[in-house]
Amino acid sequence: MFRLCRVGIAAVLAISVVASAKAADLFDGDSLRGAFVPPSGFVSYSRWDGIYFGADWGQSRLNADFNDNLHSQLASFLRGTTIEQEAQISHLPNVQGNGTGNAWGGFVGYNWLMSPDLVVGIEGAYHMAQQPIRASGSDVIARSFTTSGGTTYNVNMNSRGRLDLKDYATLRGRAGYVWGQFLPYAALGVSVARMSYRTSTNLVLTQLSAPPVTVTQTLVSEKDNAIAYGANFALGIDVALLPNVFLRGEYEYIAFAPVSGIRSNVSTFRAGLGAKF
Repeated sequence: MFRLCRVGIAAVLAISVVASAKAADLFDGDSLRGAFVPPSGFVSYSRWDGIYFGADWGQSRLNADFNDNLHSQLASFLRGTTIEQEAQISHLPNVQGNGTGNAWGGFVGYNWLMSPDLVVGIEGAYHMAQQPIRASGSDVIARSFTTSGGTTYNVNMNSRGRLDLKDYATLRGRAGYVWGQFLPYAALGVSVARMSYRTSTNLVLTQLSAPPVTVTQTLVSEKDNAIAYGANFALGIDVALLPNVFLRGEYEYIAFAPVSGIRSNVSTFRAGLGAKF
């Protein structure tokens, strides 16, 4: 799926090259009788200052690490036990996952022309997943430990984690360099997202004594519509097709602060269409 979005961005670049070549043919003084004089009110394709807005679509990959969440649940339940103090079995689960999905949204911003070639600006955007983008994973563990006192324990765990990204907003500053009809840029900013998560561990702990003693417990942590904050970084290019119309191709990476111990990040390739004034 990521490959399809990268193909879309490549198409944006290909279209821009064709548009640039056609514009060069149209305004080439050698191909016209006399020199070309832009008509009154003509707006250069490379004029990027002012307000702009647009819409885009992309494919995202969500990565999640559930280990800190699961370990803290188990450590709390097993606190004070000899098996936890000596074997630290709460750190056994290793649950990570990833998933992909589509997201669409819109952006609006304002550019300032700092020099003939340098553009800086500020931009806000909102994106919603077509379906919640889910990262999930699981881990099954069976171990046997003998404590310093000679007691043997059998440990069985089945741990799972699930994280759903629903939507997110970004606010970022960006800087670009004007190159004909092209505006390659880099952006840096902050993000806020809406997520849902669920983690669980089915624990079966058996003390091999006479008679054996078995403890069974299911530990669950979950929340719907949790808020996650993060930092984002993007590289992209805007391509002017008309004085007030441009295409966009972009890669964006967002790293979120842990939510209940769950660490996550999302990478997105997207293409869009915008208007500037």
